[in-house]
Amino acid sequence: MPGSSASISDATVTQTLLGKFTTTDPDTTCSVTSSVASAYEVRKVTSPANPQQPEFEVWISNAVTQASIDFNNPPVSLTLTIKCTDRNVLNDITGTFNVNIVDSPPVFTALPATGTNIFDGLKHATETLHTFSVTDSDDAVNCSARVPENALLK
Repeated sequence: MPGSSASISDATVTQTLLGKFTTTDPDTTCSVTSSVASAYEVRKVTSPANPQQPEFEVWISNAVTQASIDFNNPPVSLTLTIKCTDRNVLNDITGTFNVNIVDSPPVFTALPATGTNIFDGLKHATETLHTFSVTDSDDAVNCSARVPENALLK
């Protein structure tokens, strides 16, 4: 059974392959259970190395949208239980797979690396000094600006 996924950004969480594992019985079927089971699925695929040996992939379901699962700080580590069977209850096996989702930071666009010089000739106190934007894949973003203590604002 698989162990855990690599750390996955919550910005790319939809339809993401998390890991793979194989079984030896070609009649095996596998399923996943978790507190949010509908968000994950196990897909049976043909093994390129050995078509007689089933290969399974653990995926974030294509039904999941960015807004349907909120992954924020701290990182989300979710344990999935994967059950495989060959239709003989005595041969059923279960294992765990840990999904590691991390929150992506906001992205700033058009934010200058250095400050803007303000000259005495500034015409209006409401004049825009610089415009930038901030986006985050799953959160509302609030911004604020700070001025030095010795700045003279009238």
